[in-house]
Amino acid sequence: MAAVTYTDPSNQVVYTLFDTTAEVSRSQHASGAVILPSSITYNGKTYAVTSIGVTAFYNCTSLTSVMIPEGVTSIGIAAFSQCSGLTSVTIPNGVTSIGGFAFNKCSALKSVSIPSTIPSIGRYAFTYCGALSSIKIPEGVTVIEQGAFENCDALISVTLPNSLTTIAQEAFRYCRILQKVVIPNRVTTIGNLAFIGCNKLTSIVIPNNITIINFGAFAYCTSLTNATLPSSVTSISYGAFDGCSNLRKIYCLGTPPAAESDSFRSLPNAAIFYYYKGTAGWKTNYRGFPIVAMDTTSPKVSSPTSASVFVTTATLGGCVTDEGGLSITARGIVFAKTADNPVPRLNGTNVTQVTSVGTAGVFTVKTTGLIPGTQYCYAAYATNSKGTSYTDVVGAFTTGVRIPVGTIPLLKPAAPMSCGFYFPATVNFQPFCAHFCATVQ
Repeated sequence: MAAVTYTDPSNQVVYTLFDTTAEVSRSQHASGAVILPSSITYNGKTYAVTSIGVTAFYNCTSLTSVMIPEGVTSIGIAAFSQCSGLTSVTIPNGVTSIGGFAFNKCSALKSVSIPSTIPSIGRYAFTYCGALSSIKIPEGVTVIEQGAFENCDALISVTLPNSLTTIAQEAFRYCRILQKVVIPNRVTTIGNLAFIGCNKLTSIVIPNNITIINFGAFAYCTSLTNATLPSSVTSISYGAFDGCSNLRKIYCLGTPPAAESDSFRSLPNAAIFYYYKGTAGWKTNYRGFPIVAMDTTSPKVSSPTSASVFVTTATLGGCVTDEGGLSITARGIVFAKTADNPVPRLNGTNVTQVTSVGTAGVFTVKTTGLIPGTQYCYAAYATNSKGTSYTDVVGAFTTGVRIPVGTIPLLKPAAPMSCGFYFPATVNFQPFCAHFCATVQ
């Protein structure tokens, strides 16, 4: 059937109807608080609302809030662009795409919930959202695309997920009062001008997967006083730290990276580059700045992580952020039942050790033989000739439980379920396999 349009008489929102689904296509006069329905009934037939189309609410300046229903999977390009009165948006789980410019110039937008089902934040999606003061990007997001939060003048804090791998160019450009950002250890790319003009940013630690600091990435971060460059960084592009007029301490954890002539232009005369004693390549100065040798130390380890926690197995990990100027001789995970040892350490009581081959950077290991329905504590560790260090935070997880086959009536759920979840006795699910995984048939 050819697509037809339907106008909701209650709010004048126009829908495009397809075979079984509906798309919000336009609403020139939407105002106040709008709650979009999960379905539309037209001529006796029901259509599931699954998308918000391109420019659907463009320039609806009287729109103050919108609740997007479960079942919507995509928000189109510029869907809410220039809705200058919009203050809050609820985006449900299940949305997998936020288009470019989706909330561009929503100047009153103070809060937005981003679901974990979105793999990337679209180009310029929240640019010029001048009232947005904080944003938490959930686990599952891997890419923040070009200019996603550019010119968010009120943005003070950003929480980035461990799943993030790419911060594209201009992502946080001119977020002038952004005070702190922790770049996750899996990030491999920080694009051109990504943090240029973040005037209140005081320190930055580059993660160990970064090899190139791109053009103007931290230029004109005028409050930046110290920066840490991991051993993985081999090249610093033109203007990367240009105009960082208070950057006085730059810690280089490896050999001196290649740098273009204006990479550090306008640094203060008091700026000093620090490196570990015995590291090859350091001479009497670096790009004309004085250098100071640091004593070697034990490694630094951060970010204990857990994933794929099932009945008897789990994937655990950590990140060696600093080798301490020496070769890593061992790294891995230690864990124990919380009841036995809440702070596991190597050779500790009832502690199990799982090793990982490698040096600096993110690592994961698979643990097996766990006890169902049991809470465990774990920590990541790394060792060099100076000693062993652990993550500051001890992580915790609880394994799933088995339900004996045949003890609970079989019901077919609406969607496949993953193993490892807790189900109270009142929930009528019967596992398909002993590990409580796969799809219930």
